[in-house]
Amino acid sequence: MTVTGMDCISCVTGLSAKLQRLRGVETVAVLPEKSLVTVKLAAGNKVQIDRVRDDIKAVGFNPRDARVTVTGRAVSTNGKMMFTPDGSTAVFVLSGAAVEPAEHITIEGTQPVPATPQDALQIVVVSAKLD
Repeated sequence: MTVTGMDCISCVTGLSAKLQRLRGVETVAVLPEKSLVTVKLAAGNKVQIDRVRDDIKAVGFNPRDARVTVTGRAVSTNGKMMFTPDGSTAVFVLSGAAVEPAEHITIEGTQPVPATPQDALQIVVVSAKLD
């Protein structure tokens, strides 16, 4: 995730520790020189990206768009491609690169900072791979 405002070294350390405490987080890398925070989640985790963004805001930084890689199920509903990550009940609207319905597919894409609560459930697909 791109994060702006990371100019306080002790805050960066605090952010890393805060994110590492989330159940389901495997690793955290905070790179202030590149304005990046990378969070690797364990399979079957229940961490939602909104929670990560909230924790980043709580430390005083500004979370931006997130690059995501997620595996799940894609279905076409009412002319829209919908995606449910494995182990989750959340349903995301997919846009961007074409995706075919599949029971087990890995999506790479971007989840923009939501302007509205409805925007939180969107992924802009860069690529998709059947597993």
